[in-house]
Amino acid sequence: MTDKRWVIHPDLQMPLHDQRALDLMMKVTKFFKPDAICNIGDLANQDGPSRWADGSADEVLNHLEPENRMVQNYWKDLRAKYPRADLHWTLGNHDIRAFDYINKKAPALRDLVTPDVLWHTDKYGINLYDWNSPPQLKMGDVYLHHGSAVSKHSGGSVQSDIDSWGVSLIRGHSHRVGTYFKTYELTGQMLRGYEIGHGMDISKATYAQCHNWQQGMAIGIESDGVSHVQLIPFQNYSCYIGTKRFEA
Repeated sequence: MTDKRWVIHPDLQMPLHDQRALDLMMKVTKFFKPDAICNIGDLANQDGPSRWADGSADEVLNHLEPENRMVQNYWKDLRAKYPRADLHWTLGNHDIRAFDYINKKAPALRDLVTPDVLWHTDKYGINLYDWNSPPQLKMGDVYLHHGSAVSKHSGGSVQSDIDSWGVSLIRGHSHRVGTYFKTYELTGQMLRGYEIGHGMDISKATYAQCHNWQQGMAIGIESDGVSHVQLIPFQNYSCYIGTKRFEA
């Protein structure tokens, strides 16, 4: 069986993303030559249709178009560079803000406000997975999902999701880099959990007072139904795969 190479990009929350961090992700992605790329969710921030903008001058119109154009360009760039790769997007709670807004305030427009209208997902062949559903996308024996629980400590969020869903998991949402492993002695089953960090500019993330966060991403190799995952934390806009250094 041919190995399948995966790259997993973290929360970017465009336009709150850190361009240098994104450049570093793209350098790692190019080096790894992926067969599949997954954005783990919260690629879009969707500040306008969030509940925080409700009733304000910033509600929807001042943000929606420029933010979504950034997301479109992200997928356009990946599709151009990797025309044969499978592209996946496990939607996060920020990504779906526009749809929640329409469902609440203008349900008659549901069919007009779609992922393809906002982000051209059909055009670029993006496979979408709903945040409100349990994990669906699998890389071998490991599921990928934006994540549900949030802990104050690295590894705690994915531990909670593993306890809830009973599967190995790669996730975002917490903006932290961490791991959690659990082995069941009688069955020999080992569940693995990975939090892959974020790619945001924390100076723009004014909604949080304390940023106990870490930038990073992940790569994986799917072989014979099993996945081997490597977390890649970023330090001062640099990282390593083995002895190979990348910097932005």
